[in-house]
Amino acid sequence: MLDETSQPVDLSYLQEYTDGNEEALKELIEVFTETFMEELGQLKGAIKDGESKEWSEVAHKLKGASAFVGAEHLRKLCAEAQKMVSASAADRSALYEKISLGYENVSAYLKEIDL
Repeated sequence: MLDETSQPVDLSYLQEYTDGNEEALKELIEVFTETFMEELGQLKGAIKDGESKEWSEVAHKLKGASAFVGAEHLRKLCAEAQKMVSASAADRSALYEKISLGYENVSAYLKEIDL
């Protein structure tokens, strides 16, 4: 879990990527938010017992999106999920909840800093 002083997002990569263009930065954040929400729904739909390539593939996409915006804690959770090709529905559900909460923290932070 993040401590009180940690920021859920390190925007330095995106700021460099957009060359400091705030409009471009906001647009990328908007795409991240929309895409992540859609894929998070797909991840929830892939919660089941046993093997699930879909779970692993969706987790991989979420991991990449998290890395792109500098959400390291969220990226680590998604990387953990990606490795769960074969797992119980209970284990997947518990990790899904952590990822969902991690996303909520990232989203709240982005709103707080007006992105």
